[in-house]
Amino acid sequence: MERLRRRIELFRQHHNRCETRYDNATHERMDLERQQTLSLHQRLLQTKAKRASKHRQPQPSGDQASQRAP
Repeated sequence: MERLRRRIELFRQHHNRCETRYDNATHERMDLERQQTLSLHQRLLQTKAKRASKHRQPQPSGDQASQRAP
């Protein structure tokens, strides 16, 4: 019976050590994913801003061309 208790205690200790490592790795992975998500979001916003600025560039209007010609 003592062997069984000892074996169960070893399993319990092993589980606790693995659980701690798993929790730490999970937190690190979540932080990394959060940083990557923010980075991708920033890139998306920058791309949208570039596209919007290209469409807003002033194009020569017909009024200016007619004013130049006497």
